[in-house]
Amino acid sequence: ELSKSFSGESDVMKTYQLVAGVAAGSEGSNELIVRGGTADQNLVLMDDVPLYYVNHIGGFVSVFNEDAIKNSTLIKGGFPARYGGRLSSVLDVRMNDGSLKKWGGAITLGLISSKLHVEGPLIKDKSSIMISGRRSIYDLLMKPISESATGGSNSIALPFYDLNLKANYIFSDRDRIYLSAYTGRDQFISHMKGESDHTDLSYKMESNNEIKWGNSLGALRWNHVFNKNVFLNTILAYTHYGYSKNDETQNVNTDLNREMDYLQTKFYSGIDDIMLKADFELGFFQNHNIKVGGKTVLHAFQPGSQSHKHNIDTLAMPYELYGGSYPQPVDTTTEITPFKAYESALYIEDEIQITEKWSVNAGLRFSSYLFNKNSFFAFEPRLKTHIEIGQHAAISASATYMQQYLHMLINSSGGNIADTWLPSMKGVPPESATQYTLGYSKSIPSLDVTFNISSYYKHMKNLIAYGSGKELNTLTTDIRDKIVTGGKGESYGMEFMVQKQAGDFSGWLSYTLSKTTRQFADIEDGRIFPYKYDRRHNLNVTGSYQLNKKITFSASWVLYSGGYTTVGLMKYPAVGLAGDGGQTDNPQHWISEYHSYFIYDFFTRSTNEAMLAEQRNNYELPYYHRLDVSAHFTKQKKRGTRIWVLGVYNTYNKMNPYYVFYEDNKLKKFVLFGAVPFVSYQFKF
Repeated sequence: ELSKSFSGESDVMKTYQLVAGVAAGSEGSNELIVRGGTADQNLVLMDDVPLYYVNHIGGFVSVFNEDAIKNSTLIKGGFPARYGGRLSSVLDVRMNDGSLKKWGGAITLGLISSKLHVEGPLIKDKSSIMISGRRSIYDLLMKPISESATGGSNSIALPFYDLNLKANYIFSDRDRIYLSAYTGRDQFISHMKGESDHTDLSYKMESNNEIKWGNSLGALRWNHVFNKNVFLNTILAYTHYGYSKNDETQNVNTDLNREMDYLQTKFYSGIDDIMLKADFELGFFQNHNIKVGGKTVLHAFQPGSQSHKHNIDTLAMPYELYGGSYPQPVDTTTEITPFKAYESALYIEDEIQITEKWSVNAGLRFSSYLFNKNSFFAFEPRLKTHIEIGQHAAISASATYMQQYLHMLINSSGGNIADTWLPSMKGVPPESATQYTLGYSKSIPSLDVTFNISSYYKHMKNLIAYGSGKELNTLTTDIRDKIVTGGKGESYGMEFMVQKQAGDFSGWLSYTLSKTTRQFADIEDGRIFPYKYDRRHNLNVTGSYQLNKKITFSASWVLYSGGYTTVGLMKYPAVGLAGDGGQTDNPQHWISEYHSYFIYDFFTRSTNEAMLAEQRNNYELPYYHRLDVSAHFTKQKKRGTRIWVLGVYNTYNKMNPYYVFYEDNKLKKFVLFGAVPFVSYQFKF
């Protein structure tokens, strides 16, 4: 069973967050932080086509609709040569093909979204189609509630939708084509209005803010069997990710019934890909399964376009409101020039069965990236071995080299500009990672239990980040002015997992002990600092118990180190404070770089004990833990199966901090979710 998000929505991303070696991002988020990497270092594929952003509602629900998904695979290390372009993991998701035999589907009603899924044969045993749609309903409740709470002056809505479609046609025993399509969109809509009385003026204000983001993809796949030894899979695909923001404010002179001023700011960022890919499987040689292929991708980037417009009617706007001087009208556009880049790769890999108990996967990937007059090339060797030892036990080891030509700048300050994708270019070389793994596995068939323990070491080079105080809150024509390059990352750890997959009770326990750091020559003089998601300990326990054919109970408990955040500090003249004499060198009177407050630990320590250095990621958040429980009630009806799901996210109401902030001279925590009950109804037909 898939794990649940805070809304009760079954989610493949939430399930993988409970696997050893994988950490969650922030509270409620579906981000996968795999072995010290970043979310953009995960290659996420839907029917072999990359997706750039895989979340709804800012990360609380993923784009993967459970009804539309056939299966998924997460690869954390020992990457086969057929995968490339990212450093940390591969999440390979395959859509449901649709039944060739009969029509069926499901209707689901939940607190956050409702879904409709239909699949069946277009031509029995020859062609089928699957259509699955999902639309949020939370915003339909959120908007009237926010309007009612503010007397109609404010409203907020967070609608999202996604639509999956897949069709296939069997031409012959040798040929089959597939058509896959996905589109999904999110919006954040805020509307505010009000009235105000000035000394000599009555006016009303209206403000509209809208943020949109989403993915689209389309893929045409052809499978052809030449003979028993040669199989071809060819894909022509298009994928798009876009983010836009539109803020508008209007002030109207109600005495004159005339607009005083109008302010509008727009921003857009996006990336479009066209991909052609071909993969061959060759079975000419005994004990060898050879795969060879390649791809080429055209990337079209729009890193950022921002416009600003401000119109003023001097006849309607009182002179004194602007301090005796009217500002000039503004109508400007700043744009990072759109550009294209070409990414190509060729690979060969061989799964070799050396002996009955010893197999090796050896591969080599050659990749290239062309942008403007800059070109980058890499040979990426891959090696993985698996040896069975004793009865139902095995050891495995791998060594891989990965290169990533796309970079994502993460704007952690919460400003108006979204995360931005950038290509490798002059002064911004590709990121790379070398990873080594060693593992041991043991199964106990009589108990349906599997045990795994593994270790890994990963070294990353040429990472990028914003320079100190240079996040993208304002757009520049050359974003390289904002970033630092040449960063190094190091991550190593031990992973433990025991899993029971069959029987009335199933589930797993996973534990990860790890350490992850970052280092940039131009940040803090090259000091090594902890990565934001450096979580030394990560423990997950999940289980499902089938009481009978009608009732199943599920629960998951997570506990992990809280990670790190930055509390910027500076020395400040604390005049008049006892014992300090107004001097600035007393570390007890260091305060926030952004707020005029003393530093307080919001859990146990006092001012004197909370001495934080002026360093990036200098504050370790407290441990995070949470228990989620749910119950499934299934009943066979005359025309199908009815399923009720009841549960609670964060059952014992743990107040885990989402972020920290200053208020009343104290560093405090903002809690996003306490205990959240959820319910859903599904009818399968």
